[in-house]
Amino acid sequence: MKRDKIQKLTIKAQEIMCSSSDPIHDIRHVRRVVENVQKLSQELYLSPQEQQAIELAAWWHDAGRTITQKPSFVWMLFLDDIISAFMIWVYTIRYGVFGSVAGISTRLIFCKSLGTGALLTRILLRKKTRILLNILKDADSLDLLHVERFETMRYLSQTSFKNEWAFRLIIWLNFHTSVLTMKTKAAQKYIEEIIKELIDWVQQSEIYIWHVKEFGEEWVKKTIQNLTSLLDEIHLSNIQYKWS
Repeated sequence: MKRDKIQKLTIKAQEIMCSSSDPIHDIRHVRRVVENVQKLSQELYLSPQEQQAIELAAWWHDAGRTITQKPSFVWMLFLDDIISAFMIWVYTIRYGVFGSVAGISTRLIFCKSLGTGALLTRILLRKKTRILLNILKDADSLDLLHVERFETMRYLSQTSFKNEWAFRLIIWLNFHTSVLTMKTKAAQKYIEEIIKELIDWVQQSEIYIWHVKEFGEEWVKKTIQNLTSLLDEIHLSNIQYKWS
């Protein structure tokens, strides 16, 4: 019975995300994050209950972005996880889902929030449970450089100056912040594969020419150089971990 109610929560999250007006944070993105969670969880030998909780959190983690028809690249960075956590909490009450799985999922989303997440983690999560938060964060971060996502952003950047600015900002954030620093070694292996795929995509003739036309050849060459440097750094780190 409890599993049926958790499944009901999962289905509700899928329904909500199908209505998302944010093409970067839509049902396709959430599905990829869930797939990432599943891959990382298998390598880290989670219990069935932990696996269920983190997958549920992955389905709900961007639900807060559906509350507006005009997605924001800025303020939602700070509020989406908090709103998402409140949304899953409301539906757990509505569906009568009580127990550790839904509770852990809600706390994980709260603690994932930008700005307040570190404080909430110390308050709401035990040390043993924090590995689940690391997996959720890594699963989300792994999708930042997914080719399908970049293809979507490439299309959006042509629709308005705001979206073009957001496209540049996202790339800058990826290379000049710690957002791509994985918290689990399992994720470090997958981010190497994703960056390789992204470099291959950018270097395709049609894609390369489009980027040159839109942003200039110097910008494109610098971006590829940054990607290559990041790949080399991650590859070296993976080799060192393998032999440590």
